[in-house]
Amino acid sequence: MVETERPQPPEKEDLVWYLGWEAGYDWQHEHYTGEGYVAYKGGCDLGASKVSAGTWEGLLEEIEAEELP
Repeated sequence: MVETERPQPPEKEDLVWYLGWEAGYDWQHEHYTGEGYVAYKGGCDLGASKVSAGTWEGLLEEIEAEELP
């Protein structure tokens, strides 16, 4: 079942699933891009679609833009 309720930000480097995307915080991504929240469609894998944002809410909005009509 795909989780449709907006999740709370994960603790530390934990991951959560939202609309089929694995999402979490990556401090290295933050350091190099300024956008530490990252999500991968279907999970982190080579070739997976990826979105990122500087805030958790921004990341959820990016996922929703990809998945919701």
